[in-house]
Amino acid sequence: MDFKLFLIRKIKALFFRFKLHVLIKPFEGVLINAAYLSKLSRWIDKTPKGNFNDFYNKKVNYTDRFKLHEFVFKEEIQNQTIDYFEFGVASGIAFKWWVEKNNNPGSKFFGFDVFTGLPEDFGVMKKNNIMILPDKHQIFKMTVLLLLKVYFKIHFHDF
Repeated sequence: MDFKLFLIRKIKALFFRFKLHVLIKPFEGVLINAAYLSKLSRWIDKTPKGNFNDFYNKKVNYTDRFKLHEFVFKEEIQNQTIDYFEFGVASGIAFKWWVEKNNNPGSKFFGFDVFTGLPEDFGVMKKNNIMILPDKHQIFKMTVLLLLKVYFKIHFHDF
C-alpha cells in the first residue's frame, strides 16, 4: 500500500510539473469512455446472468425494450402496487404500456418531459435533438402534462 501511494503521488507531481494535461486534453473523451467501458465490462463479467439478458445487441431495436418491460412485470411486479416514474416520456409509448399493463388501483404513474427536445447538449445528442413534434400522441402528452401540473399544484403548492 505504501508503494502504491508513493507511486500515485509521484505521478501526480510529474503530471502537474510538466503540465501533461496539454498532451492528454485531445484524448480525454476517449480515455474517460474507455475507463468507464472497462468498469462496465468488468461488472457485466462478474454479474450472474439472470433469466433475461439483452446485452450486448449491436442492432438496437426500440421495441425490444418491451421484452424487458414484460419480463420485469411478470417476474417482479405482476399486479402489485407501484409508483412508476418515467423521465423523458417522448411520445408516451412506454408510459402508456405500463399504465395499461398494471391495473392495480393503488398504482401511481408519473411521466416527465418538456416535449420540446433536449434543453442542452447531452453527450453526442445535441440541443433539441429529441424533439417530439405534434402527432397522434399529442393529446396523451398534454393530458399527462396537465395531470402533473394539477398534481404538483395540489400536493406541492408550498414548494
